[in-house]
Amino acid sequence: MKAYRQRKAQELVAPARRAAAPAAPRASAPEASTAIPYRMRQADRWVRWDVLRGRKMPLQTRRPRAASVVDSRTWGSYADAEASAVGRGVGYVLGGGVGCLDLDHCIAPDGTLSPLAQQVLDLNHHAWVEVSMSGTGLHVFGLLDEAPGRRTPRLEVYSRGRYIAMTGTVHQAGGLHPLVLP
Repeated sequence: MKAYRQRKAQELVAPARRAAAPAAPRASAPEASTAIPYRMRQADRWVRWDVLRGRKMPLQTRRPRAASVVDSRTWGSYADAEASAVGRGVGYVLGGGVGCLDLDHCIAPDGTLSPLAQQVLDLNHHAWVEVSMSGTGLHVFGLLDEAPGRRTPRLEVYSRGRYIAMTGTVHQAGGLHPLVLP
């Protein structure tokens, strides 16, 4: 299985096999990278990611091989992830007390938030929140005990065994505080 994942990761960086999609925004501007909470930037929980057959796959920061969300030997520092040319963008492996509320399709074309998204932000008004890759979702980061992920049609809650493809596009400046679920 390991050899299969490594072979698939190698395919990700082969230009002839790469899916035609625009590059994701990167959190490389100084204001974007410093907006990411300090605790996250200091943790060696960073990966790169790319798309294979329509799915975002985590990659190691130093070589084009699959990263594992449960094997810290495949993660790197924020600086390594930002400097790496592997894949299309950076990702953060959740755990160590850091979790994420993932709200999909909650930003309307006019910029208004769905009632659920507004409720989540009202409950977590000190949290750091970024816009997701689609531009229509939100990632609400904060402190959360490690537990199995929970998924509803409009809200996903993750605190271990997952990674989040980061954009660095800040929706709400803040820090890591205990997350409150609606």
